[in-house]
Amino acid sequence: MIPRLALSLAVLVLALPRAQAQVAGPNVRGYVTLANDYFNRGLSQADGDGSVQLGIDYRHDSGFFAGGWAGNIEYAADEGRDGVRGHEVDYYVGYDRRVHDVRFTFTLSRYTYPGTHLDYDYGEVAGNVWFHDRVFLSVSYTDDLLGSGRSATHHEAGLAWPLAWNLELGASVGRVRFAYAPGGGYDHWNVGVSKLAGRFAVDLRYHDSDHPYVSYLGSGAGRWVLSISYSIQAPRT
Repeated sequence: MIPRLALSLAVLVLALPRAQAQVAGPNVRGYVTLANDYFNRGLSQADGDGSVQLGIDYRHDSGFFAGGWAGNIEYAADEGRDGVRGHEVDYYVGYDRRVHDVRFTFTLSRYTYPGTHLDYDYGEVAGNVWFHDRVFLSVSYTDDLLGSGRSATHHEAGLAWPLAWNLELGASVGRVRFAYAPGGGYDHWNVGVSKLAGRFAVDLRYHDSDHPYVSYLGSGAGRWVLSISYSIQAPRT
């Protein structure tokens, strides 16, 4: 799970890569996102009940970046239990470098779930490669997904294609490998369109996976997600 990297910085990086690049003039920015759901790697993390997400991101001219993200979450598998996951707070640091038409990004992330009875917190390392700002490949690894004590990997490939009227078509496919998932893993995909309008980014996207049922990883039923993000930019220092 790259910095959710939802619409957080994860969606702004994966689902809206060009939107992020155009909005990111100053080296410090905040953003707020309203969405009818929060999907991560093909699974709903909000059970279709809507999501409000806040984030802040700092980027240095050297390529170093750091930030944080927070949002409400809800899992059908947690219903009726006490001390369940109701919020997610993430932190990340990383380095971004461009060599001609290829961009490399390396990220260390920490995902936390405050107020829970169980310890779901975990860390993750991720690497991403962009070609011509159109095609990307992503690989991530954690040795303790959601506090399970088991490792997990994620591979994803996608593309972003500009259209008229400042629209962009985006799609990706990915594979999660995790011992506790049915069959040891599952595949997921999404396709959608985004539009920039000043400091606003609007994204309409369909998410789906072959994860067969509700679990503590999330809900796998396919769903359209509409997200509206607003970027708050700080003066460049």
